[in-house]
Amino acid sequence: MVRHAFADRLKHAMACAGMKQSDLVRAAEARGQKLGKSQVSKHVSGKTIPRKDVAALLGSILDVSTAWLMRGEGAAP
Repeated sequence: MVRHAFADRLKHAMACAGMKQSDLVRAAEARGQKLGKSQVSKHVSGKTIPRKDVAALLGSILDVSTAWLMRGEGAAP
């Protein structure tokens, strides 16, 4: 349940930012960080929840708070 809620918020933030999974990978690379294609796919599908550092990176790329992305706390984009 928690994984799917995270995945739903991630997909919502991606849609609001007009980004696809490949865009997240490229944006992370541009920031000197590494996000694998399969890693992002697992997060988007709800199979896994990212570690805190990865969630912070995703939030930064998508311009949403990590608290909202991980737990739904605060304002949605």
